[in-house]
Amino acid sequence: MKILVVDDNLLAAGILKTALESQGHEAMETAQDYDAALAACRRVVPDLAFVDLVMPGRDGLELIGALRREFPSVLVAVASAVEQAGVDDRIRELGGIGILRKPFSMAELRAFMDSVTKEMKKNANIGTDAWRGLAEEAVARSIAKLARISSGKWTLKDIEVAVSAGALRPDGDQDGAGVIFTVSGPGSLRSLITFRPGDVEVISRCFLGYSFVKMSAMNKAEELLISEVGNILFNSFLSVISARTGEMLLPSVPRCIQGGLDFITGTFGESLPSAPADTAVRVTLTLSCRDGEAECSVLLVMGEELRAGLV
Repeated sequence: MKILVVDDNLLAAGILKTALESQGHEAMETAQDYDAALAACRRVVPDLAFVDLVMPGRDGLELIGALRREFPSVLVAVASAVEQAGVDDRIRELGGIGILRKPFSMAELRAFMDSVTKEMKKNANIGTDAWRGLAEEAVARSIAKLARISSGKWTLKDIEVAVSAGALRPDGDQDGAGVIFTVSGPGSLRSLITFRPGDVEVISRCFLGYSFVKMSAMNKAEELLISEVGNILFNSFLSVISARTGEMLLPSVPRCIQGGLDFITGTFGESLPSAPADTAVRVTLTLSCRDGEAECSVLLVMGEELRAGLV
């Protein structure tokens, strides 16, 4: 479990970091304030963030809200000596999972982390089979559409589904290209579809019948190709979601961005704020076409109202 500790007291942060590591957890760099915490999460998305309540500038309560909006997959807990009437309720209203009182014993920390682990497993297991079924139906529609308009034949080699805890974490910070969609209609739905630049040659050969020349960065023609393939994938997911919820959902014009996958995911989360109850789902696809394979990732962030009608 990757954990970020946020505390302006370096001694207190070091004690918690060391205690977590002694219990087998992976404590990331520590952050001393609101801005440093968000910057750290944009570099590497943690599983859990421990936040102190009293910090210079924006306080811990403001940070909990910001983390839950920008990184809905991240669990946020408080580690603080503050005891005020109503503070525990306020933490939970903002999307926090609880408070570890300072000073704490190793036994208290272990018990708290056990409860965190149970929460993570619960979030990961709820609806996973349903999401996989939805993804498989949507991908089947995508492949059928691609088969009708492409030069080559597409097949699905592999599909993986991650819900909430692992959904917003890309595999490393290799370069990529992303296509962002938002949806108008009841509820809230945003999507980010990412591709590896090296796969553009395979995609263009199968989609158009010829390969684009490899370049260090995507040119306009390649961005248009990626946007079109992303549009087909997203609209297939949207059609399934719309059919299952009975809602009329209209996608935005796609917006393509390039950079490291961590940067792309962070930009997506920062530009499209989410709520604490949102569900994040990542579907990773490996598509085969002719003599090559292309991998893409479909990230969906869905509001509670829309999700309730779905699973």
